[in-house]
Amino acid sequence: QALAEMGEAFKDESFQRFELTAENGFGFYGADFVLDNDMDVWFIEPQAGCGMDEDFQFRIDMHNSLFTGMIDVVEEIQESQERNDPIMELKNMGNWEVVYADGWQFEYPGYQRAKDKKGCELKKPSGEKAHKRRLRRV
Repeated sequence: QALAEMGEAFKDESFQRFELTAENGFGFYGADFVLDNDMDVWFIEPQAGCGMDEDFQFRIDMHNSLFTGMIDVVEEIQESQERNDPIMELKNMGNWEVVYADGWQFEYPGYQRAKDKKGCELKKPSGEKAHKRRLRRV
């Protein structure tokens, strides 16, 4: 759902700014998420710019790995579509992992999904009146 919200947030920029001549196109965006104690992901903020500063060698290496793997995934998907082959299971994923695909979800070792969850709560520092606020899921 969070990725769908992000797609919606950037649809004008992604799909109407340029006239695409290819059947497929992709964009590279960033997003802030929070993972709570229940392993639920909370979508915080979409970003059109990804903060790709390269002030340090470790960042240059990380970005190189990130982009190389991303291009490998996009290329494999395009080739599979051209042959009318199923897209999953991807063979060339670089450092990427599939976390959600058509209803399938990644299983975290030692974690069971449940309806009764603690949730993501914010508390005021001790000394102030106890206050809790539940974050709204988007």
